[in-house]
Amino acid sequence: MVKVTSKLLFWGCQMTAFAVLAFVNSPASGQPAVWTNTGTGPTAGIWSNPGNWNPAFVPTSLSAAQINNGGEAKVTSNVSASRIEVGKNGGNGILTSTTPGVTFTTRADFDTGEIGGTVATGPITVTSNGTTTITDAASLVLGTTGFGELDVGQANATLGATANSTGVFTIERVPTVQVAENVEVGQAGGTATANGDGTLTANNISTFDVGKLFNLGVAGNSNGVRNATGAFNSSFLNQLTVQDDFVVGGAFSGGNQGISNASANFFDAGTIDVLGNLHVGFATAKGGGTAQATATLDIQRANALQVTSQFNIGRVSSEPVLPIGSAISGQATTLSTSATLTDVANITVGSGLFVGRAFTGDNARGNANGTLTIDTATSLTVSTDLDIGQTGTTGTATSVGVSTSGTGNVTLRNITGTVGIGGDIDVGTTGSANNTTTQGDGTLLVVDVGVLDIAVDLDIGQVSGAGQSTSVGKASIFSTSNVVIGDDIDVGFASGSTSGTNSGNGTLFVSSSTVSIGFADPLFPGSLHLGNASAALGTGAQGQGVGTFVRSSISVAKSITVGKLTGGSTTPTNSSQGSLTLIDSEISALSLEVATVLDLSGGSSDGTVHLESSLATIAGPLTLGPNSILEFGLAGTTKADGTGFAGQFSAIDATTATLDGDLNVFLTDGFIPTAGDSFQIISGTVTGTFDLVDFPVLPGGLSWDI
Repeated sequence: MVKVTSKLLFWGCQMTAFAVLAFVNSPASGQPAVWTNTGTGPTAGIWSNPGNWNPAFVPTSLSAAQINNGGEAKVTSNVSASRIEVGKNGGNGILTSTTPGVTFTTRADFDTGEIGGTVATGPITVTSNGTTTITDAASLVLGTTGFGELDVGQANATLGATANSTGVFTIERVPTVQVAENVEVGQAGGTATANGDGTLTANNISTFDVGKLFNLGVAGNSNGVRNATGAFNSSFLNQLTVQDDFVVGGAFSGGNQGISNASANFFDAGTIDVLGNLHVGFATAKGGGTAQATATLDIQRANALQVTSQFNIGRVSSEPVLPIGSAISGQATTLSTSATLTDVANITVGSGLFVGRAFTGDNARGNANGTLTIDTATSLTVSTDLDIGQTGTTGTATSVGVSTSGTGNVTLRNITGTVGIGGDIDVGTTGSANNTTTQGDGTLLVVDVGVLDIAVDLDIGQVSGAGQSTSVGKASIFSTSNVVIGDDIDVGFASGSTSGTNSGNGTLFVSSSTVSIGFADPLFPGSLHLGNASAALGTGAQGQGVGTFVRSSISVAKSITVGKLTGGSTTPTNSSQGSLTLIDSEISALSLEVATVLDLSGGSSDGTVHLESSLATIAGPLTLGPNSILEFGLAGTTKADGTGFAGQFSAIDATTATLDGDLNVFLTDGFIPTAGDSFQIISGTVTGTFDLVDFPVLPGGLSWDI
């Protein structure tokens, strides 16, 4: 405190001494400064004018600044405060800074449009609105003590209250933004009704560093009705670093309802670096609650997206409710959840990349939906699995109607380098615990990729488990010069269930590509399986798989199985249905089995191999079962070589061939044989015969001679 004293004494006059006291920037330690000027726009007050505050001092690093009276504070010089609160706890306020070069520093939080946890309590409604705009500042540094958050549009309510919070925060042309802890935009929590709505815009930022979590539209952590809406929009953000998770749309319900809706948009970014998980639509439920998340992530033109842990688009999970056997423990759902990455040079995911993935336990129900589109990139690297429409259940279900489903769609287009997956790609796969029902639906589209390298398996429409599992998976690969699968490709594979019939349905379509299957480990070579089922005694399984290859070359390290039934189950409804189609293509393997049955298994096994101007080279045996069908197209008198040139006939070259089932020969491309033409469609040591042989009708009285 500065004390100015002036004392004048006039002898002989009735004058008294007086003192003039002046307090300059002298708040009591920790005392908040409350904004009093109600003007906005042209009549807005200046932050640095003590007359706009009560008490009449400009906030310092030891005092909080509160703008809650509907007025607007304009910043024209450097700002330092313990914390800044704009439109908080039932208030309204505006903060604006357009003066170039100023700095913002807080020891703790910067709150815009927030309702704290103890304000909206009891049968009341509390509404907050806050707007903050900071442009052309030198820096924004929050939490210089190591503890501080940027909170925009947060709402908390308890004991029957209703909290409505709206916050808008805009940062433009600020080189440095640092937040010591969390950025939370549009968050709702508590045990009553809370509605949080927040929007954060960051344009032309050099570095934006978040010390912990970045949450957009996250709905609470307890009972109550919570609605959270959060949006983040940015352009020309050179470096965003999030030290923990980045959540775009997260909903959690412990007994009532949590709904989140969030979006994150990046345009012309440098590097987006998430050192934890990146969640786009994440819902978790327990205790009979309902959690619903809707989220979108859109990144256009960026140098890199780096995620240290998992990248989830549309993920559902549950938490257990004790004691086991409680009522339905929750319903978790993700809706319209998508991530679109356009012209992002390098994308790396340190752990799994999961799209439309739902895993629940005990009596929980879940429904996950997710879509990922990557268009124009240099590379995509995932250290472990890429799961698309994958679901599963665990624990013990004791209630009726316990079901979990997942739907995932992934498009990878125009990636000039390598798409490297360190584990499996699972497309429409599911597993179930006893007394539960699961459904997995997945679609993968790969177009114009340099190299697709999958370290382990490509599983499409695969099911397992003791409950009732159904899956539908589809993968399409176009114009990919090198497709490498380290182990197996399983298309439409089902293992048996003890309480029902598991059903797996898969489709694989490959065009204008080179495919290598199962050469990663010479001691354990991999295979191509289409429409197989394996059911142990007393279990049920149905597998249906279709593989189509057009203008492609395929090498298989071990075997090709088409419609194979194994396991020894005597259940008559068990079935395996497989189909392999080659058009203008070639394939090689050690063995080829079509419609075979092992282990005295009951049920049916059907398999079809369809060849048009294509060659299958089998280094070992060709084995055909009773329900097999071989279809050979004849387009000329030259044996097919995989080039797809005109005038070729299809063939299978094998060491040995065990014949059974049906043979169907047809003409293509307008070809009409003439007398004396011959076609060796199967070569090798042949045993057995076909049950039925079907040849096309020839003109001019010509006939076929086998």
